Amino acid sequence: MMKQLTKFILIFIILGVVIIKYFSGDIILIINENIQYIKNVQSKDPYFVETIFFIVYIIMTSLSLPVALILGILSGILFDPINAIIIISLASSIGASFALIISRYFFRDYLLEKYKDQYETINHGFIRHGGYYLFALRMVPLFPYFIINFISGLTTIRVNMFFIVSLLGMLPMTIIIIMIGNNLGEIILNDDSVNFNLIILLSIFGILPLTSKIFFKKYFG
Repeated sequence: MMKQLTKFILIFIILGVVIIKYFSGDIILIINENIQYIKNVQSKDPYFVETIFFIVYIIMTSLSLPVALILGILSGILFDPINAIIIISLASSIGASFALIISRYFFRDYLLEKYKDQYETINHGFIRHGGYYLFALRMVPLFPYFIINFISGLTTIRVNMFFIVSLLGMLPMTIIIIMIGNNLGEIILNDDSVNFNLIILLSIFGILPLTSKIFFKKYFG
């Protein structure tokens, strides 16, 4: 359900940009002006916007708010792709680690009751495969990320291992989402048409979870 919702959101974003571009020039101009304003602020103080974005992303992830996809695309629009990848990768992993700590020390009993079935599945995978299982979960969206964060806090996995494995496991999808945002930025800011790169990236965005799921079932099923 969560995977389908995520794809629908992304599709609506793409369609929205295309529709706005061709049928409502005033709206696309407003979006363009706001992005240009942020970029102007960034040009005067290169680290200000990145720092604010980094902090907001950590807070949102720590609270398990479903904004990762939107912020990931926005980072691709606003920032240089390399900077965006560094910001999102670190912020998402730090935020996920905070969510783990929160669940481990403050909401353990509540989460054990609420996510009993998911806990048994994930904990069994951790016992059998350790960090490899977490890496696979990050690559394959069998569970929403916030559930993985919370339930990992109920296990004995170390926070430093959780951080490193999460960072590496989420990296491929992070890169794809940021590059989608980068291409959308070209459409919005430069009045370009939907390009071949964007189509390829969207295809990978849809195919990668499916191919990863086959790998997951083969080695961890």
